[in-house]
Amino acid sequence: MPSESKESRGMRDSSGTCGCVSRRRFLSALGAASAGLLLPAGRNWDAGRIPGARAGIPRKGTAVSIVRVPDYDGSQIRKKVEESLDLIGGIRDVIRSGSTVAVKPNLTGGVETSARFQVPAIRSYWTHPEVVRAVCECCRDAGAKKIFIVEGVYSFADYTRSGYDEVAKRVGAELIDANSPEPYKEFVEKPVGPNALVHHSLKFNPVLAEAEALVSVAKMKCHSVAGVTHGMKNLVGLLPMALHRRNSGDIYRSAIHVEEKTRLPGIILDVNAACPVSLTVIDGIETTEAGEGPWAHAMAPVKPGLLFAGKDPVATDAAATAVMGFDPMAEDFTQPFVRIENYLKKAAALGMGTAVLSDIQIRGTSLQDARFPFKACQ
Repeated sequence: MPSESKESRGMRDSSGTCGCVSRRRFLSALGAASAGLLLPAGRNWDAGRIPGARAGIPRKGTAVSIVRVPDYDGSQIRKKVEESLDLIGGIRDVIRSGSTVAVKPNLTGGVETSARFQVPAIRSYWTHPEVVRAVCECCRDAGAKKIFIVEGVYSFADYTRSGYDEVAKRVGAELIDANSPEPYKEFVEKPVGPNALVHHSLKFNPVLAEAEALVSVAKMKCHSVAGVTHGMKNLVGLLPMALHRRNSGDIYRSAIHVEEKTRLPGIILDVNAACPVSLTVIDGIETTEAGEGPWAHAMAPVKPGLLFAGKDPVATDAAATAVMGFDPMAEDFTQPFVRIENYLKKAAALGMGTAVLSDIQIRGTSLQDARFPFKACQ
């Protein structure tokens, strides 16, 4: 794996301190006994409060774990990933013995853009390979026979120069470029289902039809268009780039951004319907705020020191969104979803999971204690 700089200047961590990056103080301390914690969804949201998160409010439904992780030390990461999965009841119910598993990390932008940022991509806006390694090992322990690591990389160098090739060798996984049908000859078409919003079917690399479980190993970030990007938005990287460009010369999936206020959230949900997520793991150990990649000029490194896991993709993303200081049930075109419809709320309305915090069982570190307010994209 490429050597990582130990330089941490400029990265705000969970203590609230930072070096060269402008310091942003936390909002006023949380009042656990405050009667104002339960607010109507999407109204009068205060980033210093998390509705439905205080002790004594009954919770039901899907479990999401939040675990504190100090750094990317390999031996510790494995233990922390195991802890996070144990807290949600283990994964043998979603990773069956002898099954094929697809693991989707976030390697947005490619290695060429990583040189524009002062912190290595795997220590800021990419899913760290040690987290993916630990997740793959846990899938093996649960009985997975075959594992694919799948991402729509800008070039295969994204895998090799970030250490993913070494991870694949260690866990016996195969690296797949979702932009190509290889090792097959053609893409496979998967139906979206009765709640299709933009596409009735979508084409993918055939390993996504072969896999019996899909694991989204995302990064905890804001997004300049989508508002936030966690496990659900992460799946957009499965769309073959050449099939979602407006012009042949475009170097990104430009077609999904046409009329993006409604089209992008619809496509996010269509991809998740065509390729349902069995397990979400969100790397919030070291990441960035105010942007998803170096093309967002306000992007800055932060170190929340957190790992999330859950089997309900909407609930897991909602928990991470709340920890960042945002309301996962916010009204459309309000923070952090200022440019598009709130796709988490829309996903909940379609029955894809829950985004209502009081309906989520938070295990491990509480939402209140994990809270790490992010600067939103402007």
